[in-house]
Amino acid sequence: MSLPLGIDLGGTHLRLLLWKEGLIKKKLDSPFRKVGEGKVLLHQLYPSLPLPERPSQYVFQAVDQFLQEQGISQVSSIGISVAGRILQDEYFMGANTPPEFGELLSHGERGISITKGLKKAFPEARLCLENDATATARFLASYGAKLMKLDEKEVFYITLS
Repeated sequence: MSLPLGIDLGGTHLRLLLWKEGLIKKKLDSPFRKVGEGKVLLHQLYPSLPLPERPSQYVFQAVDQFLQEQGISQVSSIGISVAGRILQDEYFMGANTPPEFGELLSHGERGISITKGLKKAFPEARLCLENDATATARFLASYGAKLMKLDEKEVFYITLS
């Protein structure tokens, strides 16, 4: 069975969502959750990996375990929402995201990738990385409008953060 997978990565939590005869959710700590003075969870995990590879590894392992728990080996698509700016080639940077976990990109900015492990494991799945507010607005304009019997061109969304 191949289902769509939703991932929401924030500053304190990582949420995984599937729709399999109803919504299935799992909430974990964000890899960027603060665990000490100036430290985040990823400082403690995967010591053999370079810092920029750790976010992708954390997300991949969380997804892999979640799918195994549900008895699912493949996903048809992966939608990822992140709290931050989307940069080139599926990289992002959040306001409170430690820059040492980012790679230096061609335009001189640091960006974090959380898609590498997922792309390798699910090469056929369509993958979309989007800012969390934009992802919510798009969802409301498409599925939300249908559920509420509204014209999708008449949906208005505001986020406060």
